[in-house]
Amino acid sequence: MGEANVKVDVNAFNETFSDKTDITVRPVTSLIKISGSGELTGTQNIELKNGFIPATAAAKLVISQNPLVQFSKPLSYLIGYPYGCIEQTTSKAFPQIYYADLVKNMKFGSMNGQSPSYYVQQAIRKLEGMQLYNGSLSYWPGGDDETWWGTNYAIHFLCEAKKAGYEVNGQIIQRALTYMAQKVKTRLMEEEYGYYDDRGGFRIRKIYAKENIYSLYLLALYGKADVSSMNFFKANAKDLALDCRYMLACTYLAIGDRKNYSILIPGAFQGEQSKNAFSGSFYSYLRDEALVLNVMLDTDPENPQIPILIRHLSQQVNKQEYLNTQEAAYSFLALGKFSRKVSATQMSADVSVNGKSIGKFSGSELVLKKGIAGQNVSVTVNGTGHLYYFWEQEGLSASGNVKEEDKFLQIRKSFLTRFGQPVSNLKNIKQGDLIVVKLSLSNLERTSVENVVITDMLPAGFEIENPRLNDSRDMSWMKDQSDPDYFDVRDDRIHFFTSVKERTKNFYYLVRAVTPGNFQMGPASADAMYNGEYHSYSGSGTVNIQ
Repeated sequence: MGEANVKVDVNAFNETFSDKTDITVRPVTSLIKISGSGELTGTQNIELKNGFIPATAAAKLVISQNPLVQFSKPLSYLIGYPYGCIEQTTSKAFPQIYYADLVKNMKFGSMNGQSPSYYVQQAIRKLEGMQLYNGSLSYWPGGDDETWWGTNYAIHFLCEAKKAGYEVNGQIIQRALTYMAQKVKTRLMEEEYGYYDDRGGFRIRKIYAKENIYSLYLLALYGKADVSSMNFFKANAKDLALDCRYMLACTYLAIGDRKNYSILIPGAFQGEQSKNAFSGSFYSYLRDEALVLNVMLDTDPENPQIPILIRHLSQQVNKQEYLNTQEAAYSFLALGKFSRKVSATQMSADVSVNGKSIGKFSGSELVLKKGIAGQNVSVTVNGTGHLYYFWEQEGLSASGNVKEEDKFLQIRKSFLTRFGQPVSNLKNIKQGDLIVVKLSLSNLERTSVENVVITDMLPAGFEIENPRLNDSRDMSWMKDQSDPDYFDVRDDRIHFFTSVKERTKNFYYLVRAVTPGNFQMGPASADAMYNGEYHSYSGSGTVNIQ
């Protein structure tokens, strides 16, 4: 796996001719990542066994006095998230403003020698380029579809980055704040806000959209408070979601009004649990709680509810198998802000593998990489208190198997001729053939699932010929083609971004068989970007080109 080259030398007519071609060798299966975390006291063993090809296995163990290291898994996933809409660009960069050292230590060297500050600055430039004529920001680069929540989120990041010393165009922020001030005057309502009550019953009610209060909070935070709109929503607090009541209270406190803060602040974050939303403000119970904790730490850091929120959020982050990008970003920001207040004690630790010392912890964060993949690591802690650890390993499966499954979504891949006839035998394809790849996405639930990314990795013998077949006269048989919200074509794969309801959606693209040989083909995948539980993987196999 990795970089390779083919060199041809020809001797003829008393001369030598040479040609060198560089190629990339990649596996058919995607990279597998596993991780774990916890507390250390006394002598403990950390098992780092894996089922990877040894030559592809890499591991990292971080030992720290900072309890935040336990939550490195969601941040590691977040920093490596591969898509580039406004929400994910902001989520990836936001934590790196404050926690660059931890981010850098967690990476497997995939930062290409660049510091986290470089990526923060690149995110700033990208977001600035997404501003539209009215001050809002678009959802996708080059798009014209404004997103109110995305604008709030991105401007919050840009303001914090500017305070941290990054180069930010102030006019971008000012135009966006003007946009927010105009939007809150619309008093936008959300007709079907879904949540679970304190008895677990599912309810739907009408609320003022969460974008309203986020905008008011940012306007107050940056010296442009809209007190009349704040008073309007205070008078209609019964029509606000639980997290919005907290945020509106903190908005008053941000301008020094503790009286209204005390009137509005709920007694506890309970009694209402948001369902997961796949669009709009992308709310969820965990995201809402993390956002509440962030604004309270910024405006009322001594509030007695904060330790309770910290404990609850920590438990949820460690318990959840999947976190969406906003859940991870806001959780990490909140837990990081709180951890900065924790005083450190003098502690040390000895780390060994098979009785051989491989490192010592003496106060500064210890990062170990060599000789630990697949091993049993022993740690002996000296001193009172706790140390915390996080480990992650990555590699390619030694068995080469790909787990195919459908969870709430179903993706299926099929191959057709340019005339719409099924390709019955993938082991008898001729070099130069044009083949239409059909990707069919279905929703196995009745609920609408938005912001789904479909990814299809090509076998190495195929090359994408045309990713947009809408205007092809030769393919008039294609009556059921759906238009994606956005698509991204790379050398060895294609991404379609879409949403799906009850009706199956079909996407087509054209490939050409360019290289004779036998090639492994990975599965097509469909993942809801804001809830990893919704996914489907199907269609792996082999292709023979003659």
